[in-house]
Amino acid sequence: MNRIATAIVCLSLLHSSTYSQTAADLLKELQACMNRPNDIAPIVRKMRALPNSERKQLITKVERAWPKVRQQYLSDLKQAIQTAQSRGNPAESHGRIDQLRQQFLVAYRLPEREMSTALKSQSAPALRELHARMLPSAQSIIQAGGPNLKAAQYRATTLATFRDELLRTDSSRLAADTLQSLRLTEQNLALNSSAVHRNAARVHEKNRLIAMQSRLPSDAIQGIEECNKWRILAGLHPCIIDPKLCLTAHDHAKDMAQNDFFSHQSPIAGKKTPWDRAMRFSTTASGENIFMGSSSYSIANKRWFHSPSHHKVMFDASFRRIGLARYGEHWVQMFGR
Repeated sequence: MNRIATAIVCLSLLHSSTYSQTAADLLKELQACMNRPNDIAPIVRKMRALPNSERKQLITKVERAWPKVRQQYLSDLKQAIQTAQSRGNPAESHGRIDQLRQQFLVAYRLPEREMSTALKSQSAPALRELHARMLPSAQSIIQAGGPNLKAAQYRATTLATFRDELLRTDSSRLAADTLQSLRLTEQNLALNSSAVHRNAARVHEKNRLIAMQSRLPSDAIQGIEECNKWRILAGLHPCIIDPKLCLTAHDHAKDMAQNDFFSHQSPIAGKKTPWDRAMRFSTTASGENIFMGSSSYSIANKRWFHSPSHHKVMFDASFRRIGLARYGEHWVQMFGR
């Protein structure tokens, strides 16, 4: 059965003559919305105005249709990924990746006075292309997959959105996360197709577990993941999260904010250097970056990336551990061997 025929079968599950005219008309509108771009908000409003008994019938109908629509779309997405991989030239791709990493390394090895221009003209473009080649996003795969794949994604996204809104009207059910789950699955399929080494993936999963057990703030987790992603793309190993370095970083960020100074050298007794501060939290440190002026981890990372001295720290191949923390608009990033 081809894609179009399968879609028709899936969508026909939404049709029924047993509902009231209002519910039947609503399902027809939903079906039409899934077939062409349209605003689903009016359909959701009509659904919420239905009697509870009819909404429960709708839930039954949508629950029958959703797995089939979802499976069809994800099957098409997997096929698009396989097709893209088969069309590529592995030797050519690896050669270009090596070339880009060498370009990145040449800039890294420059004296700091000469790095600023090279970071902008060489390192940043190399990293962007490495990201596109090694970590393709689900959306980039879908865009390249042609109109049939885009249509399948639209059908799935529309029905997922409606399903979430419908389930939210039924207090007896768990929180609706259909669309979020679909996006996560898309992301995982794209990630599994990437050229990222398995060891890097294992470190990523280990860091997620450490972060959860240590209850690290989400912005610190995301900032560490972004830094590690850049290191992987550049050909370096990712760093393991050291929760004690995170505590050390937070303590220094707090001290700077509350005591109105901005320096690697602290005026507070017993905390003069990064190494002193790490020792207070029963760990060791080999490098530290500091930033002030934003609560965004992404801005902090980008500023460090484009600053020669900080860039040298972020991409030091000898570092194995990492810590990151924010206090207000003060950030501290720490590394250890």
